[in-house]
Amino acid sequence: MPQFGTVTPAATCPVHVTRLMPDGQDADLVAGYATGKHDVIICRTRLGQPYYYGQVTGLPGTGLLMPAQETPDGYLARNGLYRYEIRGQEVIVTLRGQELRRTTLIEVAPS
Repeated sequence: MPQFGTVTPAATCPVHVTRLMPDGQDADLVAGYATGKHDVIICRTRLGQPYYYGQVTGLPGTGLLMPAQETPDGYLARNGLYRYEIRGQEVIVTLRGQELRRTTLIEVAPS
């Protein structure tokens, strides 16, 4: 299980993700995950701000980037009334506090 607060970035955040960041910031890849239907990428800017990026696998045009915050178990990002929480080996999506789905994450990066 990744230790989110202690991960040493091993790679640069993918360009298609950094292009969406404010001012096109450089960022380090913290973790990349696959769920079978979605890809999830966590990057951290040089200033320390984490970002959550999610997309339908194979369809980069579906990508959504959100500022995130670290939690004791992973990361939390918000998009309006939706919450995307990485907790251990799962991503939990909620709307207005109601759980919509809970999906197992397979870590694919950094290697």
